[in-house]
Amino acid sequence: MKASGAPIFFDVGCGPRDVYAVIRHGDFFLPNSVEALKITGAATPEEAACLLAGYVPTAVVTVGPRGALAYQQGQLTRCPAHPLDKEVVDTTGAGDAFDGGFIYGILKGYSLLDALHCGAICGSLSTTALTGTAAVPTAEELERLRSGASEALH
Repeated sequence: MKASGAPIFFDVGCGPRDVYAVIRHGDFFLPNSVEALKITGAATPEEAACLLAGYVPTAVVTVGPRGALAYQQGQLTRCPAHPLDKEVVDTTGAGDAFDGGFIYGILKGYSLLDALHCGAICGSLSTTALTGTAAVPTAEELERLRSGASEALH
């Protein structure tokens, strides 16, 4: 896959013992803050992202209701969680929904911040219904939400 030029995304949880040996073959690593802190031994998600970026070009760490952050080319980028007008019902699968939205944004050629925003929209909305997938937006809904709120991010 690497030779084909396709971007490689990893979210291995606390996964393999030597996670660094795995992620160095990819382009993006997307742990949540608990996983990132455990893997790196860092004190903060920001520090963990910086350490992980020593092994993978882009380290993205989700920080629950605070959104997500990414460390790429020596720069830290933050994206807040997408605001909700519904109650949080079930956080199961929110990280997976975030990953799907983020990957969508990267594959669409969006900036890192806009891809984080796609992830934040999907991850946040997924918490408003049971199962983690019932409230994930379609691509059309995601684009509408992204374009409606993108000015606030920039």
